[in-house]
Amino acid sequence: MELMVVIAIIGILVTTAAPVVIRVLRKAESAQCLSTRRQVEQAAVLFYNNHSETSIPTMLQLVNGGFLNELPHCSAGGEYIWISNDINDLRLGCSIHFWEEEEEEEEEEEEKEKKEKKEKKEKKEKKVKK
Repeated sequence: MELMVVIAIIGILVTTAAPVVIRVLRKAESAQCLSTRRQVEQAAVLFYNNHSETSIPTMLQLVNGGFLNELPHCSAGGEYIWISNDINDLRLGCSIHFWEEEEEEEEEEEEKEKKEKKEKKEKKEKKVKK
């Protein structure tokens, strides 16, 4: 009987912790992807400054030119694509993590949800104290 209670408690803990762990892992992948994209964007600007070409370099040109050590890849398996061809405003997008603006919007939504949960929790605590 006691063993069943322990197993039930462990099961409850796992089911409550799993979504949090998954969310943290996805956020880590997204942060890594954003970092990689920024590195590629900086490498493209350096390439452009050294070669004075009018077109944006390919990933292979960046590697062959020594501006990147290896072909960049998203840790979640996304594909990178240039979403801006203007050398003064280079932006690289990811097929999974999209681009910076959408990531900022997602972070704002998450912060809003956390704030709402915190407010609900505070209201419950006030009711309990009364």
